[in-house]
Amino acid sequence: MGVAVVLAVILAFVIDEPLRQMTEREMNRTMKGYTAHIRKLDFHPFGFSVDFYDVQLVQNANPDPPVMRIERLSACGPKPLVHSESSSPPAASNPSGCSATRSGGPLDRDNLMNRVWYPALKRAGIRDRKPYQTRHTFATLALSAGEEIGWVGKQLGHANTEMVIRHYYRWIRNNTRQDGAALDKAAAQAGL
Repeated sequence: MGVAVVLAVILAFVIDEPLRQMTEREMNRTMKGYTAHIRKLDFHPFGFSVDFYDVQLVQNANPDPPVMRIERLSACGPKPLVHSESSSPPAASNPSGCSATRSGGPLDRDNLMNRVWYPALKRAGIRDRKPYQTRHTFATLALSAGEEIGWVGKQLGHANTEMVIRHYYRWIRNNTRQDGAALDKAAAQAGL
């Protein structure tokens, strides 16, 4: 058992960079139109978990600003690599603190929705909706407030403004309040 622990610790120091490169390469291979960058990775053999530091997701068509930036992201394996009956339970032995529930298991989406999301919507007086719909709320509020179409499209992760115009046209504010006036003026100047 002692040799396994020593080997696990040594492996943790040696494997971080190759594991970071492999993870980044695999992420970029599977994503079309996006590029992932991982600045640093720490592998924790005793908790069988990985911490990713400064993870950025960039849309290739619009690289600036990044679509997503996460300072630290922890990923847990199904169980620790080294665990004995006399040691602490798997969730407590995880040095990254990677546990979504008190029992150390993964986050239950339905539990989160029923215990947190829907009650919060009810308290706010908002009808039930999925969290994904908040992007539509963001787009309509931003466009109604007069934000630039291109900026809203970038925030939503679109490659161009076509999708924003197609889906949110009715919320795009007319800043001049003179519908057709520009065309009338151009026609008059052309002598029409």
